[in-house]
Amino acid sequence: MIDPRVRTALAAIVGGAVAASQESDRLDFKTVGRSLDDTLVAISEACACFANAAGGTIVVGVHDKVPGVAALAGSTLDPVRAQRRIYELTEPHLIVTIDDLTVESVTLTVITVPRSPDIHQVRGRATERVGTSCEPMTSARIYSVLRDRTGQDWSAADSGIADSRVSPVAAELARRRLREAPDRERRGWAALPVPDLVRRLGLTTPSGHLNNAGAVLLTDSGRPLVDYTHRRVRSGELTVNEQVSGPGLEVLLRTLEIIDTRVDRTAILLPTGVQLFIADLPDDAVRESVVNAFMHRDWSVPAAIQVEHSPTRLAVTSPGDFVFGVTPANVLTVSSRSRNPALAAAIRALNLAEAAG
Repeated sequence: MIDPRVRTALAAIVGGAVAASQESDRLDFKTVGRSLDDTLVAISEACACFANAAGGTIVVGVHDKVPGVAALAGSTLDPVRAQRRIYELTEPHLIVTIDDLTVESVTLTVITVPRSPDIHQVRGRATERVGTSCEPMTSARIYSVLRDRTGQDWSAADSGIADSRVSPVAAELARRRLREAPDRERRGWAALPVPDLVRRLGLTTPSGHLNNAGAVLLTDSGRPLVDYTHRRVRSGELTVNEQVSGPGLEVLLRTLEIIDTRVDRTAILLPTGVQLFIADLPDDAVRESVVNAFMHRDWSVPAAIQVEHSPTRLAVTSPGDFVFGVTPANVLTVSSRSRNPALAAAIRALNLAEAAG
C-alpha cells in the first residue's frame, strides 16, 4: 500500500510545487538516468539509507527541481527486476515493495522501504537518512544503532569490576540521597553494606561484578566526565573552565553545585513582607538537563558532557547521537525511552530524576 503522504506530495507537485520542497526524512524523489545499472545502484543506496533510519518511500520518475506537471518524467523501471537488483546490491540483503503509480497519465515507480533491524550497506558503505540527506555512518554510529534496535542495555552489561572498587565517597553520597527518599524502603537501603546497597540499586550482575551503570556511578574511570565553562556574558571571555572527574554520582552532584554557585538570584519582597529569591535559570530545568545528560548519553563514546553556562543560558551537550527512532524533527513529539535503562533506574532510585521532574 502506497503511503498517503506520497499522494499528497505528488498532488502538490502537480499543483506547481517543486519536488525538492516535498522531500523529507521519509520521502525522496529520483529519476532514471542514462545508465539503468547506475540508476539501480543509486536507488539501492537510497533504499539502504532509509532502511538504516526509520524507513521511507522513494518515488522514481520525478525531477526534484522542476515545478508542476513538467516534473513528471516517468519511470521505465521493471518492478521485478528493480526489486531483485536492490536485494542483490544491499548487504545484508534488503527486500522492498515496488508499485507502479500513474499520475497525470505518467507512470511512476514507488519503492516502499521498511525500517530494518539491520544496518545495510551498498558497496561497503552505510548511510542513514537525516532530514533530506543520506549521511555516512561511522562504525561507532553503526554499533550504537544496532545496540538500540536490538534492545541491548549497555548499562546493564557486566563491567568486570568488583564491588570492592566502589568509591567510599560515591557510596556515602548514594546513602545521603537514599536517606532523603520519600519512601521508607529506600531510606532503609542507606544502612546496607556496599554489596547489598549496589544490589538494591540494580547495579550488579549475576556474576557479582558491577554492571556498567554501577561502574559509571560509583567508580572513578580516571577521565573527566564533564567539561564546564562559564562566561559572564554569552560571547565574552571564559571566567571558569573546569574538568570534573571522579565517580559519576559525585561528578553529577558536583556539576549541579558548580552551576548553582554561579546562578544569579534576584531578591523580591512580597506585599506580605516575605522575601523571595528568583533565579535567572530555573532550578528544576538546570537539574533536569544535567541529570538527563548523565542518564541518556552514549557512554560507549569516550567524551565528556559539555556544560556551557552564562547568566541567562545553560547549554548541556551529551556525547552520542539520538536514540534510534528519535530525530531533530520528532524529538519533541516522539515517545521517550532511555538508552540506558539500568542506569536510569538507579538514578531514579537515588531520587535524582524524580527531583528533576
